[in-house]
Amino acid sequence: MDAITSTEGRKPVLNQSGISGWMINYITKDSKDPATAMQVFTYLQSKYGNMVANYGVEGETYNMKNGQAILTEATRKAQQTDPGKFATDYRLGEFIQFGHDKYKALSPDAYQDSVKTVFDWGKKIT
Repeated sequence: MDAITSTEGRKPVLNQSGISGWMINYITKDSKDPATAMQVFTYLQSKYGNMVANYGVEGETYNMKNGQAILTEATRKAQQTDPGKFATDYRLGEFIQFGHDKYKALSPDAYQDSVKTVFDWGKKIT
């Protein structure tokens, strides 16, 4: 699916990748503090900001092992068994406009098992 495009022919300047990457965000001319809004966008587009948004804090909610982000046991348990607790205590993956799949691909724990079924199906096509 193509991203939202400019009616004046301007090219997008933000990263677009993966299934979730079609969402383009804009700072409107009516923004009260466009510089701060741009700082948030820049942070969420950075490698560090994307890792924090998708996995949390290294050593607390995930650890790196062989180049993959592995959720801690407590984080994984909350994700799999208590979605309410996961949503309120961890809040991982909530910046969907910036939650690009290239960062989620770093971990076998990034998605619920039901979503992984779709990924497995897609691998058969390619």
